Amino acid sequence: MSVRRIQIRRSTAVEWNDRNPTLHQGELGLDITNKRIKIGDGFTSWDQLQYIDKTAMDEIRQEYGDEVSFITQYELHKE
Repeated sequence: MSVRRIQIRRSTAVEWNDRNPTLHQGELGLDITNKRIKIGDGFTSWDQLQYIDKTAMDEIRQEYGDEVSFITQYELHKE
């Protein structure tokens, strides 16, 4: 069985602010200084995106399940 890995784009708060990238739609960006995540929409720069709050994380979990459930479903439905 091959191992699949998902990597999240990550950097320090200073590096994010210096580079101020635009994340692709659905791309996750982890601020390792503050341990917070932003999700890209394909056109909004880093400094204009809002961090995901607890409510948003709960909504994601409600739609896609927790991390174990998500990975299990992914493995069952991959081609």
